[in-house]
Order: sequence, then C-alpha cells, then structure tokens
Amino acid sequence: MQVVLIELASTGWQFNGTIPKELLQDCDVDNIESPQWVCSDVICSLDLQREYGDFKLDIEWSFDGEDRCMRCQDKTVRAYQKKLSLFFSFETDDETRDLVEKPGDLNILDILREEIWLNQNQSSLCKKKCKGLCTKCGVNRNRGQCQCDQVDVLHPFAGLRSLAFEKKD
Repeated sequence: MQVVLIELASTGWQFNGTIPKELLQDCDVDNIESPQWVCSDVICSLDLQREYGDFKLDIEWSFDGEDRCMRCQDKTVRAYQKKLSLFFSFETDDETRDLVEKPGDLNILDILREEIWLNQNQSSLCKKKCKGLCTKCGVNRNRGQCQCDQVDVLHPFAGLRSLAFEKKD
C-alpha cells in the first residue's frame, strides 16, 4: 500500500476494509519488522487528507493479538483497537509532524505495522487475580498448589501463621 503525497487527489485517499494478517506478517514485504503476535486479520479505516499545506492520516484499527501474561507466562488473546491521527509535512519537522521528502512516498503498511508495534501491551495479565509462578519451583499457581513448603514472609499477615488460637466449644 503505497501513497504519494504530491499526487494526492483533492478528495484525499481512503481505505476501509480488512488487511490479512498474512500480509501484515510477511517478512518480505516492506521495511518494518512484522508483528507475528497478531492472530487475526486487521480491520482498519484509513483516511489521508491535505490539511493546511500538510497531510493528516486518520487511522482506526482493531484485531486480536496474542500476549503472554507477565506473571504466569500463559498465552492469552486480547482485543486491540486504536484510533489516532498522524501528520506529515514537506517542510516542518516538529513534535506533531513527521518530515517527509518530496514526492512524499508513504508506505501505509509500514505505518500501520509501526503503530501496531507501538501499541502492543507490555504488561498484560491472563486474569486480574493471576497468582503467577512459584518463585521456588516455577509451578504455575493458577493450575494448582506446588509442593514447596514455602512461607511467604513478605506477606503483610505472614506473622499471624505462627499464632496458636484456643478452640472454644
């Protein structure tokens, strides 16, 4: 998906549809490393318009991505979606605009891949109350108890374990 900004029609350029995950993950296409963790086709809407001598690209995308839980390392699939605007200019390079050289070749697939990479979740959990791995033996504590007789001394109520209580009948 290549767009040349200097040749952009007055009506702009639009794309509404699906980008197959195979195309997004094809290592031989384009320059940005392919996001292999994407596990569904990407549904996206792209709208490129001239704006005050510069160019504005509105992107909205959604797909399913495979993450690893940061506590137990189980694979989990989560829905990703994002809506954003990018700005390009032939003359100004500032915090809000990317400078492009004339004629302004934009590789839309590279831009989409880069934005997907930037939005990958780095701290996902399989569930809110994930117990993680045992620090002693490595067993996934979500699937059952490990055989360690580990006492969690850092737990705020760990001192209560040594208290003996009398039973009242």
